[in-house]
Amino acid sequence: MRLRACRLLAFGALLVAPLTSLRAWEANSRDLDAAISSGAFTGYSANIAAWLNQKVPANVSDAAVKALLKEPVFANTLDQWQLISKTGAEKLGAFAKADAAHQAFLAWLLKNTQAMDLYLEAAVPLGTAAREQNKYTLPVATLEIWKSILNADPDAKEGLYLKLAIATAIRPPGTGNRGAGMSKTPVDPVDRYKHFKAAHKNKERFPSFENLTVWEYQHVVSSCASDSDLAWAREMINTWRPDLRVNELVVNSTSEVWRRNSPHPYTDYKSVLSGGGKCGPRSSWAVMICQAFGIPAIGVGQPAHGCVAYRAANPFTEPQPGSAWKVGYGRGWHVSKLEGMAGPDFLAGVEERARGVEFSTVEHLRWLASALALPEQAAAVMGLARGIQKAAGFSNILGVRLYDCFTGGKQVNFEKNIKESWIEYTLDVPAAGIYSIELRTATPNDEQVLDISSGAQKLATVKVLNTAGLWGTTPTADIRLEKGTQTLRISAPFQRGIAVRWFGLTPKGTDK
Repeated sequence: MRLRACRLLAFGALLVAPLTSLRAWEANSRDLDAAISSGAFTGYSANIAAWLNQKVPANVSDAAVKALLKEPVFANTLDQWQLISKTGAEKLGAFAKADAAHQAFLAWLLKNTQAMDLYLEAAVPLGTAAREQNKYTLPVATLEIWKSILNADPDAKEGLYLKLAIATAIRPPGTGNRGAGMSKTPVDPVDRYKHFKAAHKNKERFPSFENLTVWEYQHVVSSCASDSDLAWAREMINTWRPDLRVNELVVNSTSEVWRRNSPHPYTDYKSVLSGGGKCGPRSSWAVMICQAFGIPAIGVGQPAHGCVAYRAANPFTEPQPGSAWKVGYGRGWHVSKLEGMAGPDFLAGVEERARGVEFSTVEHLRWLASALALPEQAAAVMGLARGIQKAAGFSNILGVRLYDCFTGGKQVNFEKNIKESWIEYTLDVPAAGIYSIELRTATPNDEQVLDISSGAQKLATVKVLNTAGLWGTTPTADIRLEKGTQTLRISAPFQRGIAVRWFGLTPKGTDK
Protein backbone atom coordinates (compact mmCIF):
# COMPACT_ATOMS: atom_id res chain seq x y z
CA MET A 1 0.00 0.00 0.00
CA ARG A 2 1.17 3.54 -0.63
CA LEU A 3 0.34 6.45 1.60
CA ARG A 4 1.67 9.94 1.05
CA ALA A 5 0.48 11.76 4.14
CA CYS A 6 2.37 11.62 7.43
CA ARG A 7 2.76 13.79 10.49
CA LEU A 8 5.96 14.81 12.23
CA LEU A 9 5.64 14.06 15.93
CA ALA A 10 7.93 15.16 18.72
CA PHE A 11 10.17 12.34 19.91
CA GLY A 12 11.95 12.18 23.23
CA ALA A 13 15.65 12.92 22.83
CA LEU A 14 18.48 12.07 25.16
CA LEU A 15 20.30 15.10 26.52
CA VAL A 16 24.03 14.85 26.02
CA ALA A 17 26.95 17.04 27.03
CA PRO A 18 27.25 20.34 25.13
CA LEU A 19 28.42 19.64 21.61
CA THR A 20 31.09 22.33 21.76
CA SER A 21 33.01 20.44 24.44
CA LEU A 22 33.06 17.21 22.43
CA ARG A 23 33.32 18.52 18.90
CA ALA A 24 36.84 17.21 18.33
CA TRP A 25 35.94 13.62 19.16
CA GLU A 26 35.68 11.13 16.27
CA ALA A 27 34.51 7.53 16.32
CA ASN A 28 37.58 5.30 16.73
CA SER A 29 38.59 1.80 17.82
CA ARG A 30 41.04 3.01 20.45
CA ASP A 31 38.36 4.59 22.64
CA LEU A 32 36.06 1.61 22.10
CA ASP A 33 38.78 -0.80 23.22
CA ALA A 34 39.41 1.36 26.28
CA ALA A 35 35.70 1.36 27.18
CA ILE A 36 35.57 -2.43 26.86
CA SER A 37 38.72 -3.08 28.89
CA SER A 38 37.67 -0.69 31.67
CA GLY A 39 33.94 -1.39 31.54
CA ALA A 40 33.34 2.37 31.37
CA PHE A 41 30.62 2.81 28.74
CA THR A 42 28.87 5.91 30.10
CA GLY A 43 31.44 8.41 28.83
CA TYR A 44 31.96 6.51 25.61
CA SER A 45 28.20 6.50 24.95
CA ALA A 46 28.05 10.27 25.51
CA ASN A 47 30.88 10.74 23.01
CA ILE A 48 29.21 8.72 20.28
CA ALA A 49 25.87 10.45 20.90
CA ALA A 50 27.55 13.83 20.44
CA TRP A 51 29.32 12.58 17.32
CA LEU A 52 26.04 11.33 15.83
CA ASN A 53 24.50 14.74 16.54
CA GLN A 54 27.32 16.44 14.66
CA LYS A 55 26.84 14.22 11.63
CA VAL A 56 23.11 14.91 11.17
CA PRO A 57 22.49 18.11 9.16
CA ALA A 58 20.49 20.91 10.78
CA ASN A 59 17.87 20.67 8.04
CA VAL A 60 17.02 16.99 7.99
CA SER A 61 16.34 15.53 4.55
CA ASP A 62 15.50 12.01 3.43
CA ALA A 63 18.48 11.79 1.07
CA ALA A 64 21.02 13.14 3.55
CA VAL A 65 19.99 10.88 6.42
CA LYS A 66 19.77 7.75 4.28
CA ALA A 67 23.24 8.53 2.91
CA LEU A 68 24.55 8.66 6.48
CA LEU A 69 23.06 5.25 7.24
CA LYS A 70 25.08 3.80 4.35
CA GLU A 71 28.40 5.12 5.68
CA PRO A 72 30.16 2.13 7.35
CA VAL A 73 31.59 4.08 10.31
CA PHE A 74 28.32 5.90 10.94
CA ALA A 75 26.30 2.67 10.72
CA ASN A 76 28.63 0.86 13.13
CA THR A 77 28.65 3.74 15.62
CA LEU A 78 24.86 4.05 15.50
CA ASP A 79 24.54 0.34 16.25
CA GLN A 80 26.92 0.74 19.19
CA TRP A 81 24.74 3.57 20.50
CA GLN A 82 21.60 1.44 20.30
CA LEU A 83 23.19 -1.61 21.90
CA ILE A 84 24.71 0.35 24.78
CA SER A 85 21.53 2.40 25.33
CA LYS A 86 19.17 -0.56 25.35
CA THR A 87 21.45 -2.78 27.44
CA GLY A 88 22.41 0.00 29.84
CA ALA A 89 25.94 1.41 30.10
CA GLU A 90 26.44 0.22 33.67
CA LYS A 91 25.11 -3.28 33.01
CA LEU A 92 27.23 -3.62 29.89
CA GLY A 93 30.22 -2.37 31.88
CA ALA A 94 29.67 -5.01 34.55
CA PHE A 95 29.45 -7.65 31.82
CA ALA A 96 32.78 -6.47 30.37
CA LYS A 97 34.49 -6.48 33.78
CA ALA A 98 33.56 -10.14 34.42
CA ASP A 99 36.59 -11.59 32.64
CA ALA A 100 38.73 -11.50 29.50
CA ALA A 101 36.32 -13.77 27.60
CA HIS A 102 33.52 -11.24 28.02
CA GLN A 103 35.79 -8.46 26.78
CA ALA A 104 36.86 -10.49 23.74
CA PHE A 105 33.22 -11.14 22.90
CA LEU A 106 32.32 -7.45 23.14
CA ALA A 107 35.36 -6.45 21.07
CA TRP A 108 34.12 -8.78 18.33
CA LEU A 109 30.47 -7.77 18.59
CA LEU A 110 30.83 -3.98 18.83
CA LYS A 111 33.05 -3.89 15.75
CA ASN A 112 30.79 -6.21 13.72
CA THR A 113 28.00 -4.14 12.16
CA GLN A 114 26.29 -7.14 10.58
CA ALA A 115 26.12 -9.06 13.86
CA MET A 116 24.79 -6.01 15.72
CA ASP A 117 22.19 -5.35 13.00
CA LEU A 118 20.94 -8.93 13.17
CA TYR A 119 20.73 -8.82 16.96
CA LEU A 120 19.23 -5.36 17.34
CA GLU A 121 16.60 -5.78 14.62
CA ALA A 122 15.56 -9.22 15.88
CA ALA A 123 15.10 -7.82 19.40
CA VAL A 124 12.70 -5.07 18.25
CA PRO A 125 9.14 -5.77 19.49
CA LEU A 126 6.77 -7.07 16.85
CA GLY A 127 3.80 -4.81 17.58
CA THR A 128 3.60 -1.28 16.19
CA ALA A 129 2.51 0.17 19.55
CA ALA A 130 5.48 -1.34 21.40
CA ARG A 131 7.85 -0.08 18.71
CA GLU A 132 6.43 3.42 19.04
CA GLN A 133 6.75 3.37 22.84
CA ASN A 134 10.39 2.26 22.47
CA LYS A 135 10.55 1.15 26.13
CA TYR A 136 12.01 -2.31 25.57
CA THR A 137 15.47 -3.24 26.87
CA LEU A 138 18.13 -5.79 25.93
CA PRO A 139 18.93 -8.23 28.77
CA VAL A 140 22.58 -8.83 29.62
CA ALA A 141 21.65 -12.52 29.94
CA THR A 142 21.24 -12.59 26.16
CA LEU A 143 24.87 -11.57 25.69
CA GLU A 144 25.96 -14.21 28.20
CA ILE A 145 24.22 -16.98 26.24
CA TRP A 146 25.52 -15.63 22.93
CA LYS A 147 29.08 -15.54 24.26
CA SER A 148 28.79 -19.15 25.47
CA ILE A 149 27.56 -20.33 22.07
CA LEU A 150 30.40 -18.56 20.26
CA ASN A 151 32.94 -20.04 22.65
CA ALA A 152 31.51 -23.49 21.96
CA ASP A 153 31.37 -23.12 18.17
CA PRO A 154 33.43 -20.75 15.98
CA ASP A 155 30.95 -21.40 13.13
CA ALA A 156 28.44 -19.29 15.05
CA LYS A 157 30.19 -16.10 13.92
CA GLU A 158 28.69 -16.00 10.44
CA GLY A 159 25.91 -17.13 8.13
CA LEU A 160 22.97 -19.23 9.19
CA TYR A 161 24.69 -20.33 12.39
CA LEU A 162 25.24 -16.73 13.45
CA LYS A 163 21.50 -16.15 13.07
CA LEU A 164 20.74 -19.36 14.94
CA ALA A 165 23.07 -18.37 17.79
CA ILE A 166 21.45 -14.94 18.14
CA ALA A 167 17.95 -16.42 18.08
CA THR A 168 18.87 -18.96 20.77
CA ALA A 169 20.35 -16.21 22.93
CA ILE A 170 17.28 -13.95 22.62
CA ARG A 171 14.73 -16.74 23.13
CA PRO A 172 16.43 -19.70 24.79
CA PRO A 173 14.70 -23.10 25.01
CA GLY A 174 11.79 -23.16 27.42
CA THR A 175 10.72 -19.59 26.68
CA GLY A 176 8.31 -20.65 23.94
CA ASN A 177 4.71 -21.68 24.42
CA ARG A 178 4.27 -23.95 27.42
CA GLY A 179 1.92 -26.91 27.17
CA ALA A 180 1.31 -30.63 27.32
CA GLY A 181 4.42 -32.77 26.74
CA MET A 182 6.95 -30.02 27.46
CA SER A 183 10.25 -30.79 29.13
CA LYS A 184 10.14 -30.17 32.89
CA THR A 185 13.70 -28.81 32.82
CA PRO A 186 14.56 -26.37 30.00
CA VAL A 187 17.29 -27.49 27.62
CA ASP A 188 20.67 -25.75 27.98
CA PRO A 189 20.88 -23.02 25.29
CA VAL A 190 24.25 -24.20 23.99
CA ASP A 191 22.90 -27.75 23.68
CA ARG A 192 19.79 -26.44 21.88
CA TYR A 193 21.97 -24.52 19.41
CA LYS A 194 24.10 -27.64 18.79
CA HIS A 195 20.96 -29.75 18.31
CA PHE A 196 19.59 -27.52 15.58
CA LYS A 197 22.98 -27.06 13.93
CA ALA A 198 23.50 -30.84 13.80
CA ALA A 199 19.98 -31.39 12.44
CA HIS A 200 20.63 -28.80 9.76
CA LYS A 201 23.96 -30.33 8.73
CA ASN A 202 22.27 -33.76 8.60
CA LYS A 203 19.53 -32.31 6.36
CA GLU A 204 16.82 -33.12 8.91
CA ARG A 205 15.29 -29.65 8.59
CA PHE A 206 12.88 -28.61 5.86
CA PRO A 207 14.36 -26.44 3.05
CA SER A 208 12.57 -23.30 4.29
CA PHE A 209 14.75 -23.40 7.41
CA GLU A 210 17.64 -22.09 5.32
CA ASN A 211 15.99 -18.73 4.67
CA LEU A 212 14.48 -17.67 7.97
CA THR A 213 15.21 -14.40 9.73
CA VAL A 214 16.61 -14.24 13.26
CA TRP A 215 13.16 -13.27 14.54
CA GLU A 216 11.68 -16.37 12.87
CA TYR A 217 14.43 -18.67 14.18
CA GLN A 218 13.46 -17.52 17.69
CA HIS A 219 10.11 -19.26 17.27
CA VAL A 220 11.89 -22.50 16.45
CA VAL A 221 14.71 -22.75 19.00
CA SER A 222 12.57 -21.52 21.93
CA SER A 223 10.59 -24.78 21.86
CA CYS A 224 9.72 -26.13 25.29
CA ALA A 225 10.18 -29.69 24.01
CA SER A 226 13.25 -31.72 24.91
CA ASP A 227 15.85 -32.24 22.20
CA SER A 228 15.12 -35.99 22.30
CA ASP A 229 11.42 -35.34 21.63
CA LEU A 230 12.26 -33.05 18.71
CA ALA A 231 14.52 -35.74 17.21
CA TRP A 232 11.87 -38.44 17.77
CA ALA A 233 9.17 -36.28 16.17
CA ARG A 234 11.19 -35.89 12.96
CA GLU A 235 11.93 -39.60 12.73
CA MET A 236 8.32 -40.51 13.52
CA ILE A 237 6.86 -38.30 10.77
CA ASN A 238 9.46 -39.47 8.23
CA THR A 239 8.58 -43.09 9.05
CA TRP A 240 4.84 -43.07 9.67
CA ARG A 241 3.53 -40.07 7.67
CA PRO A 242 6.09 -39.09 5.00
CA ASP A 243 3.23 -37.61 2.97
CA LEU A 244 3.16 -34.69 5.43
CA ARG A 245 6.59 -33.63 4.20
CA VAL A 246 4.95 -32.39 0.98
CA ASN A 247 4.68 -28.60 1.20
CA GLU A 248 6.15 -28.96 4.72
CA LEU A 249 2.68 -29.58 6.13
CA VAL A 250 3.64 -31.56 9.25
CA VAL A 251 1.25 -29.29 11.16
CA ASN A 252 -1.52 -31.48 9.72
CA SER A 253 -0.33 -34.31 11.98
CA THR A 254 -2.35 -32.48 14.66
CA SER A 255 -5.37 -34.32 13.27
CA GLU A 256 -3.75 -37.54 14.48
CA VAL A 257 -3.91 -36.33 18.09
CA TRP A 258 -7.13 -38.04 19.16
CA ARG A 259 -9.68 -35.44 20.31
CA ARG A 260 -10.51 -36.88 23.72
CA ASN A 261 -9.48 -36.74 27.36
CA SER A 262 -6.17 -38.56 27.61
CA PRO A 263 -6.31 -41.83 29.59
CA HIS A 264 -2.80 -41.19 30.97
CA PRO A 265 -0.66 -38.23 32.10
CA TYR A 266 1.48 -36.31 29.65
CA THR A 267 5.15 -37.05 30.32
CA ASP A 268 6.51 -36.19 26.86
CA TYR A 269 5.22 -35.67 23.32
CA LYS A 270 4.95 -39.40 22.69
CA SER A 271 2.33 -39.50 25.44
CA VAL A 272 0.49 -36.55 23.85
CA LEU A 273 0.24 -38.38 20.52
CA SER A 274 -0.83 -41.68 22.09
CA GLY A 275 -3.20 -40.19 24.68
CA GLY A 276 -4.85 -37.47 22.65
CA GLY A 277 -6.38 -34.32 24.08
CA LYS A 278 -8.64 -31.36 23.53
CA CYS A 279 -7.55 -28.01 22.09
CA GLY A 280 -4.72 -27.31 24.57
CA PRO A 281 -2.68 -30.48 24.00
CA ARG A 282 -3.41 -30.36 20.27
CA SER A 283 -2.11 -26.79 20.16
CA SER A 284 1.00 -27.86 22.07
CA TRP A 285 1.56 -30.69 19.61
CA ALA A 286 1.07 -28.46 16.56
CA VAL A 287 3.66 -25.96 17.80
CA MET A 288 6.19 -28.67 18.66
CA ILE A 289 5.92 -30.65 15.43
CA CYS A 290 6.47 -27.53 13.35
CA GLN A 291 9.48 -26.49 15.41
CA ALA A 292 10.98 -29.99 15.17
CA PHE A 293 11.31 -29.55 11.41
CA GLY A 294 12.45 -25.92 11.64
CA ILE A 295 9.11 -24.21 11.03
CA PRO A 296 8.43 -21.12 13.20
CA ALA A 297 5.30 -21.70 15.28
CA ILE A 298 3.45 -19.97 18.12
CA GLY A 299 0.53 -20.98 20.32
CA VAL A 300 -2.68 -19.02 19.73
CA GLY A 301 -5.47 -18.19 22.12
CA GLN A 302 -9.06 -17.81 20.91
CA PRO A 303 -12.33 -17.55 22.85
CA ALA A 304 -12.59 -20.87 24.76
CA HIS A 305 -10.04 -22.40 22.39
CA GLY A 306 -6.33 -22.85 21.72
CA CYS A 307 -4.67 -23.46 18.36
CA VAL A 308 -1.48 -22.67 16.41
CA ALA A 309 0.09 -20.06 14.15
CA TYR A 310 2.92 -21.12 11.87
CA ARG A 311 4.94 -19.90 8.93
CA ALA A 312 4.04 -21.87 5.81
CA ALA A 313 6.60 -22.76 3.18
CA ASN A 314 3.91 -22.34 0.53
CA PRO A 315 1.67 -19.33 1.29
CA PHE A 316 -1.02 -20.60 -1.09
CA THR A 317 -1.86 -23.70 0.90
CA GLU A 318 -4.93 -23.74 3.14
CA PRO A 319 -5.91 -22.15 5.45
CA GLN A 320 -5.75 -18.44 4.54
CA PRO A 321 -4.22 -18.99 1.08
CA GLY A 322 -1.94 -16.11 0.18
CA SER A 323 -0.70 -15.48 3.72
CA ALA A 324 2.74 -16.76 4.74
CA TRP A 325 1.69 -16.98 8.39
CA LYS A 326 -1.38 -19.08 9.02
CA VAL A 327 -3.56 -19.83 12.01
CA GLY A 328 -4.58 -23.50 11.96
CA TYR A 329 -7.15 -25.60 13.81
CA GLY A 330 -9.03 -22.48 14.87
CA ARG A 331 -11.42 -19.78 13.71
CA GLY A 332 -9.01 -17.46 11.92
CA TRP A 333 -6.96 -14.37 12.64
CA HIS A 334 -9.76 -11.98 13.60
CA VAL A 335 -10.43 -13.80 16.91
CA SER A 336 -6.82 -14.77 17.65
CA LYS A 337 -4.46 -13.58 20.39
CA LEU A 338 -0.72 -14.29 20.29
CA GLU A 339 2.51 -12.64 21.33
CA GLY A 340 0.48 -10.27 23.47
CA MET A 341 -1.52 -8.83 20.57
CA ALA A 342 -4.56 -9.43 18.39
CA GLY A 343 -4.20 -11.58 15.30
CA PRO A 344 -4.50 -8.71 12.76
CA ASP A 345 -1.88 -6.71 14.72
CA PHE A 346 0.43 -9.73 14.65
CA LEU A 347 -0.03 -10.02 10.88
CA ALA A 348 0.70 -6.32 10.42
CA GLY A 349 3.92 -6.66 12.42
CA VAL A 350 4.98 -9.74 10.47
CA GLU A 351 4.28 -7.97 7.20
CA GLU A 352 6.51 -5.05 8.20
CA ARG A 353 9.34 -7.43 9.03
CA ALA A 354 8.86 -9.21 5.71
CA ARG A 355 9.83 -5.96 3.98
CA GLY A 356 13.37 -6.32 5.31
CA VAL A 357 15.02 -3.27 3.77
CA GLU A 358 12.23 -0.89 4.82
CA PHE A 359 12.03 -2.43 8.30
CA SER A 360 15.78 -2.04 8.83
CA THR A 361 15.73 1.56 7.62
CA VAL A 362 12.82 2.48 9.90
CA GLU A 363 14.53 0.99 12.95
CA HIS A 364 17.87 2.67 12.24
CA LEU A 365 16.08 5.99 11.87
CA ARG A 366 14.34 5.36 15.19
CA TRP A 367 17.69 4.63 16.87
CA LEU A 368 19.17 7.77 15.38
CA ALA A 369 16.26 9.91 16.58
CA SER A 370 16.81 8.63 20.13
CA ALA A 371 20.39 9.97 20.04
CA LEU A 372 19.53 13.46 18.79
CA ALA A 373 19.53 16.28 21.35
CA LEU A 374 17.41 18.75 19.36
CA PRO A 375 13.67 17.87 19.47
CA GLU A 376 13.18 19.35 15.99
CA GLN A 377 15.80 17.06 14.47
CA ALA A 378 14.53 14.03 16.34
CA ALA A 379 10.98 14.73 15.17
CA ALA A 380 12.13 15.17 11.59
CA VAL A 381 14.02 11.86 11.61
CA MET A 382 11.04 10.10 13.16
CA GLY A 383 8.88 11.67 10.47
CA LEU A 384 11.04 9.97 7.84
CA ALA A 385 10.69 6.66 9.69
CA ARG A 386 6.92 6.93 9.97
CA GLY A 387 6.64 7.84 6.30
CA ILE A 388 8.34 4.57 5.37
CA GLN A 389 6.45 2.59 7.99
CA LYS A 390 3.04 3.83 6.88
CA ALA A 391 3.74 3.26 3.19
CA ALA A 392 2.39 -0.28 3.16
CA GLY A 393 1.24 -1.18 6.62
CA PHE A 394 -2.40 -1.98 7.38
CA SER A 395 -3.60 -2.01 10.97
CA ASN A 396 -6.52 -4.45 10.72
CA ILE A 397 -8.27 -6.69 8.19
CA LEU A 398 -11.39 -8.83 7.90
CA GLY A 399 -12.55 -11.10 5.10
CA VAL A 400 -9.75 -10.26 2.65
CA ARG A 401 -6.80 -12.22 1.32
CA LEU A 402 -3.22 -10.95 1.56
CA TYR A 403 -1.09 -12.05 -1.41
CA ASP A 404 2.44 -11.60 -2.66
CA CYS A 405 2.06 -9.39 -5.73
CA PHE A 406 3.54 -10.94 -8.89
CA THR A 407 5.53 -7.75 -9.58
CA GLY A 408 6.78 -7.45 -5.98
CA GLY A 409 5.36 -6.28 -2.67
CA LYS A 410 1.88 -7.17 -1.43
CA GLN A 411 -1.73 -6.83 -2.51
CA VAL A 412 -5.08 -7.50 -0.86
CA ASN A 413 -8.00 -9.22 -2.56
CA PHE A 414 -11.65 -8.62 -1.71
CA GLU A 415 -13.12 -11.93 -2.75
CA LYS A 416 -16.47 -12.55 -4.39
CA ASN A 417 -19.62 -13.26 -2.41
CA ILE A 418 -18.25 -12.04 0.93
CA LYS A 419 -20.84 -10.06 2.89
CA GLU A 420 -18.34 -8.18 5.07
CA SER A 421 -14.75 -7.50 4.06
CA TRP A 422 -12.50 -4.55 4.83
CA ILE A 423 -8.97 -3.37 5.49
CA GLU A 424 -8.05 -0.56 7.88
CA TYR A 425 -5.17 1.90 8.06
CA THR A 426 -4.20 4.10 10.99
CA LEU A 427 -3.31 7.57 9.69
CA ASP A 428 -1.59 10.60 11.16
CA VAL A 429 -3.39 13.38 9.30
CA PRO A 430 -1.22 16.55 9.32
CA ALA A 431 -4.09 19.03 8.85
CA ALA A 432 -7.88 18.94 8.65
CA GLY A 433 -9.35 19.42 5.21
CA ILE A 434 -10.32 17.82 1.92
CA TYR A 435 -8.12 15.03 0.53
CA SER A 436 -8.31 13.28 -2.81
CA ILE A 437 -8.14 9.49 -2.64
CA GLU A 438 -7.34 7.07 -5.47
CA LEU A 439 -6.63 3.35 -5.51
CA ARG A 440 -4.67 0.99 -7.72
CA THR A 441 -7.08 -1.85 -8.42
CA ALA A 442 -7.76 -4.80 -10.70
CA THR A 443 -11.10 -6.48 -11.47
CA PRO A 444 -12.62 -8.27 -14.48
CA ASN A 445 -16.14 -7.24 -13.50
CA ASP A 446 -18.43 -4.25 -14.03
CA GLU A 447 -20.22 -2.08 -11.47
CA GLN A 448 -17.73 -2.59 -8.64
CA VAL A 449 -17.27 -0.08 -5.78
CA LEU A 450 -15.26 0.38 -2.58
CA ASP A 451 -16.56 2.36 0.38
CA ILE A 452 -14.27 4.67 2.35
CA SER A 453 -15.16 5.39 5.96
CA SER A 454 -13.73 6.66 9.23
CA GLY A 455 -15.35 5.19 12.31
CA ALA A 456 -19.11 5.12 11.79
CA GLN A 457 -18.98 7.86 9.14
CA LYS A 458 -18.98 6.90 5.49
CA LEU A 459 -16.77 9.38 3.64
CA ALA A 460 -17.09 8.34 -0.01
CA THR A 461 -17.81 5.57 -2.48
CA VAL A 462 -15.08 4.98 -5.06
CA LYS A 463 -16.02 3.52 -8.43
CA VAL A 464 -13.79 0.60 -9.46
CA LEU A 465 -13.62 0.36 -13.22
CA ASN A 466 -13.48 -2.94 -15.10
CA THR A 467 -9.76 -3.30 -15.92
CA ALA A 468 -10.10 -6.78 -17.46
CA GLY A 469 -8.22 -8.07 -14.41
CA LEU A 470 -5.20 -5.81 -15.01
CA TRP A 471 -3.94 -3.00 -12.79
CA GLY A 472 -5.62 0.35 -13.23
CA THR A 473 -6.25 3.47 -11.17
CA THR A 474 -9.69 4.40 -9.90
CA PRO A 475 -11.26 7.81 -10.48
CA THR A 476 -10.44 10.07 -7.54
CA ALA A 477 -12.95 10.83 -4.80
CA ASP A 478 -12.86 13.65 -2.28
CA ILE A 479 -13.02 12.90 1.45
CA ARG A 480 -12.79 15.12 4.49
CA LEU A 481 -10.31 14.11 7.20
CA GLU A 482 -9.81 15.71 10.58
CA LYS A 483 -6.39 16.48 11.98
CA GLY A 484 -4.74 13.80 14.11
CA THR A 485 -4.67 10.03 14.37
CA GLN A 486 -7.65 8.21 12.90
CA THR A 487 -8.51 4.93 11.21
CA LEU A 488 -9.49 4.82 7.56
CA ARG A 489 -11.47 1.76 6.44
CA ILE A 490 -11.71 0.53 2.85
CA SER A 491 -14.57 -1.93 2.52
CA ALA A 492 -16.25 -3.83 -0.27
CA PRO A 493 -20.03 -4.26 -0.35
CA PHE A 494 -21.28 -7.64 -1.54
CA GLN A 495 -19.61 -7.86 -4.98
CA ARG A 496 -17.60 -9.95 -7.45
CA GLY A 497 -13.98 -9.50 -6.40
CA ILE A 498 -11.42 -6.66 -6.41
CA ALA A 499 -7.63 -6.69 -5.99
CA VAL A 500 -6.04 -3.59 -4.41
CA ARG A 501 -2.35 -2.75 -4.81
CA TRP A 502 -2.18 0.63 -3.04
CA PHE A 503 -4.08 3.75 -2.23
CA GLY A 504 -2.91 7.35 -2.18
CA LEU A 505 -4.07 10.51 -0.42
CA THR A 506 -3.35 13.95 -1.82
CA PRO A 507 -4.23 17.19 0.07
CA LYS A 508 -6.73 19.21 -1.91
CA GLY A 509 -7.61 22.01 0.49
CA THR A 510 -6.68 22.10 4.16
CA ASP A 511 -8.25 24.25 6.87
CA LYS A 512 -6.35 27.34 7.91
